[in-house]
Amino acid sequence: MASGRPVIALGHGGSLDSMKDGITGLLFEHQNSDGLTKAIHRFETLEFDPKAIRKHAEQFDTEKFKAKILTAVNEKWNHFKSTNS
Repeated sequence: MASGRPVIALGHGGSLDSMKDGITGLLFEHQNSDGLTKAIHRFETLEFDPKAIRKHAEQFDTEKFKAKILTAVNEKWNHFKSTNS
């Protein structure tokens, strides 16, 4: 997605958090050849916007991830300090 290319992924785990079905690529439900075949056929009928895919992927940038983690840790630490003082 970071290169603006759509992804076909199994609709479980992390792909559910990082993808938007029909926008950044396609999610398929069953981890078998039939499930993947159906996804590929669906993929071939759709058009994807590379700029929209890239923009969506930017929210998972390493620096943004680090900043979000730091904010979350600081919020929890401050809450802990305020309730245990």
